[in-house]
Amino acid sequence: MNKITLNIKALWYYLTGSVDEFLLEHRLYNIYSVIGILVLTTSIPFEFALDLYVPGIILSAMLLIQLGLHYLSRVKRRLNFCILITGLSASFLSVLNYFTNSGITGPTLIFSIGTFFLLIAVSPPKNSIWWLILYLLTGTVLSVYEFYNPSSIQNSYTKRFDYFLDITNTYHTVLVMIFWCAHALVKNYRDEKKSSDLKAIELKKINSEKNRLFSIISHDLRAPLTSIQSYLQLLTNVDLALTDRKQLELKLLNHTAGTKEMLDNLLLWSKSQMEGAKVNITSVDALEVLISTIDLTVQIAANKNIVLTKNFPERLSIKADKDMLQLSVRNLLSNAVKFTHQNGTIHIAAFIENENGVIEIRDNGLGISSKDQNSIFSSNLKPTQGTNKEKGVGLGLILCKEYTDLQGGQISFRSKPGEGTSFFIKLPLSDDSGTAHMFVA
Repeated sequence: MNKITLNIKALWYYLTGSVDEFLLEHRLYNIYSVIGILVLTTSIPFEFALDLYVPGIILSAMLLIQLGLHYLSRVKRRLNFCILITGLSASFLSVLNYFTNSGITGPTLIFSIGTFFLLIAVSPPKNSIWWLILYLLTGTVLSVYEFYNPSSIQNSYTKRFDYFLDITNTYHTVLVMIFWCAHALVKNYRDEKKSSDLKAIELKKINSEKNRLFSIISHDLRAPLTSIQSYLQLLTNVDLALTDRKQLELKLLNHTAGTKEMLDNLLLWSKSQMEGAKVNITSVDALEVLISTIDLTVQIAANKNIVLTKNFPERLSIKADKDMLQLSVRNLLSNAVKFTHQNGTIHIAAFIENENGVIEIRDNGLGISSKDQNSIFSSNLKPTQGTNKEKGVGLGLILCKEYTDLQGGQISFRSKPGEGTSFFIKLPLSDDSGTAHMFVA
């Protein structure tokens, strides 16, 4: 049953067109066209069964015209031409049907209402008034003419039962046709409104991120660059003692490293927002990534007398994007150093857990406040300063989360304010991961 339903839906969308192919008005015309073809196809045998041959022939002509118009609309995409021909041909054939099928007491005017509803639903607003004038004039002229010339109208019904049956059938047919068109109109309106609302939310988010980007450029990057400039001027213009010079050079190095990290994260985040991140999943030696990243962090950690400890297996191969993994580990290590006090400890571990390789980075620093823990991977989290007033832009953890998700992994954390934080990156093992043997350094 589900398969039949899916096939019917697929056929319906094939005949009427999808949202990606056509605008709302075009889809509505195609929907009306399909419904009109179905209605005419079922009505024609009914007319002939009641011996209403002339109306049956007129409806047959309308069916042929509608089939041609549907082809032009759906395949050739000539909507405006199809609307014009539909309105004019329906009006002309309604006049013929009026004279040959009992005039004002027949079904013609009822059927014209369905056609008129379609025309105003799919026509541009400036054209709708012309269709209203045409159909008002047509109905008025026909009824007035019949009033003064009743003999010109042919009564097609030989039985009272046939008359009631034809009027009732036409009424039901037009009612169903208007229902389907109105239903499609309301449904498509709601779908497009929902899509518009989603786009508005996305646009608001983009504007918020844009404003944040400018704020970062104007403040968070400008401030450290100003400090670097001041240090360089001091080194150039003042004859400092060796000890003072070394301390100043150390501060300059820290500011430069921090600014570079901010800029790297900013550029990567901006690129991922504009172009989308490209992922290259391969078998990656997790230890190689960890050791190379730790080597970049050692000097910065040494400036705060932070001890780095390690607990690694002999071999750990995981399925990952090497560059993304390295950036994530680097950001987590940088954060650990930033939020760990002088003489603190950072522990880096790697191990296997349930067919996954896990990287843990644990510090005994400030920890994460309870109110911030729910938004730690969100752009709503405001950047905070480290234990030595180190600055950040708040993008590091966002990139870690985004890149870990793209690699098919998971990132999580445990934290107690004042006691420290542990971050975990979990990624699938590769086929050549082998047996894990631990060594401690």
